[in-house]
Amino acid sequence: MEIPVIVEPLGGDGYRATGAGGLSVGLTAEGATPAEAMDRLVAQVQTRLKAGATLAQLTMAAGTAAWKQDAGYLRDEPLYEPWRRGKGVGSRFCLADAQGQGNVGNVTAPGTSTQTDAEGPK
Repeated sequence: MEIPVIVEPLGGDGYRATGAGGLSVGLTAEGATPAEAMDRLVAQVQTRLKAGATLAQLTMAAGTAAWKQDAGYLRDEPLYEPWRRGKGVGSRFCLADAQGQGNVGNVTAPGTSTQTDAEGPK
């Protein structure tokens, strides 16, 4: 079994091995060398195994992502398509335009021009 472990120096006074996954999570061990710190961490993992701990893997089905249940909920929203067409940087889309009430104001990204179509390029 392979278990990820982080081994780091302790400021010139030995090394620390820290469990980064599986049965070693939450365990740390120190030693004069990286190998000694790892050996001590192995002993701690073996103690867990002898006490009845097991390492298992959980496999999730690919289609269980929680966000997928909401995908497409705007499909029948009448304002979605006008919003989608005009959502780019510098977009002039506004709710009043989408509802056919004329140009009530521009919605622009910061640092972009706020000119209207009638003004033309500056």
